[in-house]
Amino acid sequence: MLTHQIHFDGDPLVDTVTEGAIARELIHETELHEDAAAWEARGLTGPYRTLTCDYVLRSLGFDEVKDPYVLEGFWKS
Repeated sequence: MLTHQIHFDGDPLVDTVTEGAIARELIHETELHEDAAAWEARGLTGPYRTLTCDYVLRSLGFDEVKDPYVLEGFWKS
């Protein structure tokens, strides 16, 4: 199971999420591409942003969970 939500800098909705306040270190910095030739080459009609990030995935054993409420309902058979 993998659950992840990405929050972007400049997103006007980042301060209105229903889950509560988002820690600033969880907001990812994007690169703004304003060169018309770059966005036209992608078939776009205006500037766009990109995000580069690396993820490392590993298995999580039940005995590694520090907070049992995190997995409540997921591991029950």
